[in-house]
Amino acid sequence: EYGLKNKMNKKSKFEIALFTILAIMGISLLALRIILAFSWLPETGGVSINVLYGIKRIMDGFPLYTSPEQAPFPIIQYMPLYFYFVKTIAGVLGLSDIHSLMVLNRSLCLWADIACTCIISTMLIRIFGMRTLPAWTLSLIYFVSIPAIIYGRADNLYLLFTISCISLTLRNLMQIDKNPNESPAATTAPPSRACGVSSIRTR
Repeated sequence: EYGLKNKMNKKSKFEIALFTILAIMGISLLALRIILAFSWLPETGGVSINVLYGIKRIMDGFPLYTSPEQAPFPIIQYMPLYFYFVKTIAGVLGLSDIHSLMVLNRSLCLWADIACTCIISTMLIRIFGMRTLPAWTLSLIYFVSIPAIIYGRADNLYLLFTISCISLTLRNLMQIDKNPNESPAATTAPPSRACGVSSIRTR
């Protein structure tokens, strides 16, 4: 019995230590990304300036895509959803200059990553029954593992829609298992489908 308690105490201390380290890393990375978002640094390493170019292009009234048979033509890497999403928010906020759009773009990417982290922890706790501390530990591992090359690209929104789709689908399956006669309209199926389609339209 004493040996079992000792092992449990060691496990608990290890979990707390690991969580603490990841929390410090996460907070430090969050501060760094906030500083980066408001900086004038034009590139984070993943050709994010190309995303900014696409956003500015449609805000200036030009089409996002043109025929590749007629050079010169803009090289746009992603589907249009993210570009119009940023354009809409920029229009509401009255932003038009390059630096303001850069700040908005990176800030939205950061918020998407924070949302993904929270959704992952919630999914691990509510769907998989994981304890809070290990769940948040794994979620923080996700957050600190996000590569810098997507700090200003559409991948962040794509991941948010994808993870949301997975989470809602699992919740939907749990509801159907508990209530087989429940109408699909009353479940999380429609939002799950919307997230799935949006993820495809983003990437």
